[in-house]
This record gives sequence, C-alpha cells and structure tokens, in this order.
Amino acid sequence: MTGRAPLDRYDTPLWAVRLLLHHVPELRGRTLLDPCCGDGSMSLAVAGSRFQQVLTNDIDASAPSRLHWDLRRRALWEMAKACWCVTNPPFCLTGEVIELALQHCQGVALLLRLSALEVCKGRELLELYPPLRQIVLPRIRFRGRATDQVTTAWFVWAPVGADLSGPPIVCVSKQHAQSFAERTAA
Repeated sequence: MTGRAPLDRYDTPLWAVRLLLHHVPELRGRTLLDPCCGDGSMSLAVAGSRFQQVLTNDIDASAPSRLHWDLRRRALWEMAKACWCVTNPPFCLTGEVIELALQHCQGVALLLRLSALEVCKGRELLELYPPLRQIVLPRIRFRGRATDQVTTAWFVWAPVGADLSGPPIVCVSKQHAQSFAERTAA
C-alpha cells in the first residue's frame, strides 16, 4: 500500500529533532506548543531543560497528547500562549499551520517537505514572512520504505528582535546526519 498515512501523520525521527536543537540553541522559553504531536516523542525531545511547560495536541484521539483538537481552531493557539511552536504538520495543512503559528507564537520551527515551496496552499506566506533559518535534511524514510523518502527542512522563525546564530541555510549531508544521530543517541 502506497497511500498516505491516516491523518497524514508521519512521526519525526529523533535525529532530525536533535539537529534542530543543535542548529537553533535559541529555541527555549516558557511554553512549547506541538499542535500535531503524533506519538509525542518530538515535543519531549525539544522540551528537555529548554521549556517550563509543554502543551501537546493531536486530532487523533489515540495519540498520547493533552488535547485532541483540530489544530485549525484558533482557541488552541490562543489558549496555549506559546513562546515556541515546534511541529511536523500534515502537508495538506502547511499554509494554515504557518499562518496560525506566526500569528500566535513568538518563535516557530516547522518540519516541512521541500515541495511545500512548490505546491502547498499558503506557500505565499513563506515569501511574505521568510524564515530566518532553513535546516535542509537528507531524505527521510518516514515509514521505513524506499517509496516514502522525502526531502524535508526545518523552517525556523525566531522571536521578534532575536537573531539566530549561524548561517541562514544549513544543508545536512546524509553522512553528517548519521554521525550526529549516533553521537547524540540516548
């Protein structure tokens, strides 16, 4: 079966989260929001000692999250009052997540397929509000099959007035990602 995963859910590999944290040490604050948390492992990895509070949400009632709201509900974002939003949104909702996250959070880090630059509804937001950093990752096999490899990148917007250390575009090679994953595995 080569169809899309139910609810367009593709859990983020922890090595990709660790690369985000490595390249964006400024990612920290009072509250972290992961509006489509899936299995919850990404928000746990990001939170660590960087956040005082973590708010997780996933529309899937079986997901281990605090809330199970449709992430398009403004009430979720308004209630969260998050310093940062870090998530891997469903591709079909990319534009809506960019808009809501930028409106309601001080900092935003979204793991997006690079094809979002070509075909995603809402991609014009990337031109209006360009991210300060892109961390381009090697192709990820989200379900462990060669047929689901996709090139992704972390798109990062920092809080107003904050500068991100390092270059605006980071291209991570497959070898570097593998080495980094081995060195940082817990």
